[in-house]
Amino acid sequence: MGMPLIDAAAVDELATLCAELDRYAFLLTVAPPRIHGLTGVPVNPLAVF
Repeated sequence: MGMPLIDAAAVDELATLCAELDRYAFLLTVAPPRIHGLTGVPVNPLAVF
C-alpha cells in the first residue's frame, strides 16, 4: 500500500478537457502492476469525472 508518485505527467489534454467541461474535480486512479520487488514502474493514471 505504497504511495504512487507520478513524475512528469502530461496533463495538457486533461486541462483542456476540464476547461471545456467546466469541471475541475475528478478522481485520479493509478494501478501499477503487482510485481514483487519493484521500486519504479511506468503507470497509466486515469482521471475519472
